[in-house]
Amino acid sequence: MKRKLFLFPALLFALTSLSGCNNEEFYDLKVYNKDELILKSKISIFNNAILPTVDPSSYEDGKIFVGFGVKEFIPHVSRKNDFYQEKDLVRLVDVRPYAVNHTINLRTIYCNEGELANYYLVLGWYAKTNTSGLDENIINGFKPLLTNYLKDTLHANSSQLANVDIRAYDGDVSTIGANINFDGDVNIFIGAAGNLATTGNVAYTSRASFPVKGVTDRLIYLINNSTVAESVYNFMRSKTVRDYFGG
Repeated sequence: MKRKLFLFPALLFALTSLSGCNNEEFYDLKVYNKDELILKSKISIFNNAILPTVDPSSYEDGKIFVGFGVKEFIPHVSRKNDFYQEKDLVRLVDVRPYAVNHTINLRTIYCNEGELANYYLVLGWYAKTNTSGLDENIINGFKPLLTNYLKDTLHANSSQLANVDIRAYDGDVSTIGANINFDGDVNIFIGAAGNLATTGNVAYTSRASFPVKGVTDRLIYLINNSTVAESVYNFMRSKTVRDYFGG
């Protein structure tokens, strides 16, 4: 849930709300640990809430506390960073889509050991198309090339292929850098320029030019290294991939 928050809708919502600030609209935020209400707060575009801590003695028996969420936990798909954590700030603009009758319900999420997703590969891409030259159609067209490489060269099995995450990051460079660092699991990132490391404050192992049709000065970054990530990084610098993106 958290990773997918975007600043532009938040800014737009805030700006359109200014004209009606004298009639501030409040929503009820209710937070449950299992069936116990542990926080009730009023939130609005100008009033946020801070999530409580959860007493470990109240955890579900034998399970790991993942965070706070609005949907059912999906083993092997969800990540810890998809959920709110203790003492996180909750803004109305982020949770308003989940409101029912002006009420947002968050609940504690628990899982068994090993149920959190352990990705085989995480490939991030810069989704600000007018800057990166990349969009969903281009990325979707690349997926078969990547899958075939993983299967044919790295001999990835079906479980490993199911745990490949190709993840869009939108916003300005400081925003995507903060989100990449927050997620902490991106192996490779494509479509940004050199300021991902400076303005975005993203540490990397290696980087190289990455031609994208219609734009200039794009790079590919190797961020969180692994044997798989390094192999894919080299593959993505091959003529086949460069011709696909730069053609």
